[in-house]
Amino acid sequence: IAFTWYLSNTNDVYWYDVNGTVANGSSFSTARRKVTFDTLWPVILFNGSTSLNNTAYNRTWIYAAVNVTEANQANITFVLYYANRTQINKTVFRSGEMILNWTGLTIDKQYYYNITVYDNATNFNNTETRYINLSSSNTTAV
Repeated sequence: IAFTWYLSNTNDVYWYDVNGTVANGSSFSTARRKVTFDTLWPVILFNGSTSLNNTAYNRTWIYAAVNVTEANQANITFVLYYANRTQINKTVFRSGEMILNWTGLTIDKQYYYNITVYDNATNFNNTETRYINLSSSNTTAV
């Protein structure tokens, strides 16, 4: 047995089950199943509370916050690197978190960070990678 679906919207959730009767008259039913069609890439952007790229501050923390547009979000991954691109921290949230504050960082170091969002259809998108210098000689405070 085979069937073909003709969908009016390829970015929606559909439910199906199968009921039938075999030649000897007995019937059967399957469990109800869910199929999600998603051809759209997530949209992710840093919001205004995140420091701009290529900035310097006299502090020991980096705050990152994003806005995400995605109906079927699977997870969001925040990654922090030293200037040499060695990964310091990778935090994955499976629910709606859109903010991370890395604290207790070493002053007089340079860092990079970016954020990636995945949907349930394995589509993904990421922010640009931002650079920040945490410097004791910089008097700029936020």
